[in-house]
Amino acid sequence: MVQGGGQLPERSMVSDNTVLLTIPNFGADAEGRYYCSAIQNNQNVRQSFIDLTLLQPPQFTLPNRNLTVLEGDDLNIPCDCIGIPEPEVTWSKNTEEESVIDYI
Repeated sequence: MVQGGGQLPERSMVSDNTVLLTIPNFGADAEGRYYCSAIQNNQNVRQSFIDLTLLQPPQFTLPNRNLTVLEGDDLNIPCDCIGIPEPEVTWSKNTEEESVIDYI
């Protein structure tokens, strides 16, 4: 059962002995709190839950490129990237900053 009594994702599968829930191709639509309930003699009920959150590695939204700038001009260099959770962006010159370069 999903939080709020919702239905499991349509593509999810429960093993024959019901101890394993499999969700193929996990995506944002499957995020949420999942409950595992154990019932004994139709009266003793115990529940455990797990919160599932989607993580997406950083992806740069602009291509790599070279810029030519006239001396004295102002320069604004965008570095747009997306990811879940929101990535932290750092800058460096003539070196490969690990927190940025790892995901190019």
